[in-house]
Amino acid sequence: MIPALHLLPRDAINIERAKEVFARGSRTEEELDSLINLQRKLIQLRIDMERPYSSQTFVLAKREYGECEYTNVMLAEIQVVLDSENYVSAWDKSFNYPSSDSPLLKACPNLAQHLETRYKIFNLAEIELLGDYEFGFADYVFDIHPFVPAELNRKLHRMFKDGKRDRGNMSLAFQTGMYEKRDGFLPYFKKDYYRGPAFSKAILDIADGVTEHWRHDEDPDSIKGMYLSAYFKRGLKRTEFMWGTSDSTKDFAVEEVVEPTTTELIDGEACVCVRYIHTQFSLTSGKCIHFDGCMNIYNAGDYQQRFDTAINRRAGAKAKKHMKLFRIDGEDVISNDEWILLAGAFFKDNELVQEYFGAKLPWDEIKTPE
Repeated sequence: MIPALHLLPRDAINIERAKEVFARGSRTEEELDSLINLQRKLIQLRIDMERPYSSQTFVLAKREYGECEYTNVMLAEIQVVLDSENYVSAWDKSFNYPSSDSPLLKACPNLAQHLETRYKIFNLAEIELLGDYEFGFADYVFDIHPFVPAELNRKLHRMFKDGKRDRGNMSLAFQTGMYEKRDGFLPYFKKDYYRGPAFSKAILDIADGVTEHWRHDEDPDSIKGMYLSAYFKRGLKRTEFMWGTSDSTKDFAVEEVVEPTTTELIDGEACVCVRYIHTQFSLTSGKCIHFDGCMNIYNAGDYQQRFDTAINRRAGAKAKKHMKLFRIDGEDVISNDEWILLAGAFFKDNELVQEYFGAKLPWDEIKTPE
């Protein structure tokens, strides 16, 4: 099957009709055939379901096919897209933390005043939130770092764009090589849907310790196997959730654990990249008072030790680099419910995090036809 990094959200609609277009891209003939076969299987499963399609399905069908009598195949194609389009991600592996010679900072040197010295991420106090995803300062518009999932970016915009909260409590990583002059900027809208978790357990009542959710090998032709192969994080083996209590805070950490062979080239070196978040809650109020996320980058040769070690015993299995991507500090900056949304968004294509928080996944509502 084709990993998520090779898929675009709308590829599942009329993919055979669009094969010629896709062939002009980077996909091989084998990849295209695998993608088409995957789509056929998922569509057939949707056709055989008894559950009626949602109103959202018909809205998208009308947009794609116009005014006509929709067949079961048409509706199934649309539903497959709605099931899975939000689990696609892409990375820019050439990213480096900004320096004085970064293209954006050279063009807009005053922006450097808002760059935190320690973490190399930008404080948002004076940075505008534009469109659905973009950021602005002076005469320039720029993008969040591509390691940060679009869903997290979108929700942050929704929460902070009204100006009623102090953005000085939040900092983010930006891609300082991707920017344009404001006078040429046109906001764009990316359709996004999130299966939000309904986590309601009292934070302070959660017992300290480590919880593990594992992804077991799935039959690639099973319902779950097909979705995992196409739309979810490749190489994921387990995800570890750790709770602990200090004198003044309840602490929570999450780190993905992937197969040691799941490597990426970072600055020409084979590395293993996994996402990590850390959160602190007040022992007095139970509210979130600190939340940050980073990409932990391990040397490929050293990662086996981390793979064999639990998160609470990994002192000797440290990442070579912690690439900070965002940070939020202060009580009442975000609610606990919003923290859950952002945590789930950061791990968007990791179904184990969604399971932990109680979210439904595509295969939860699909039953194999008898």
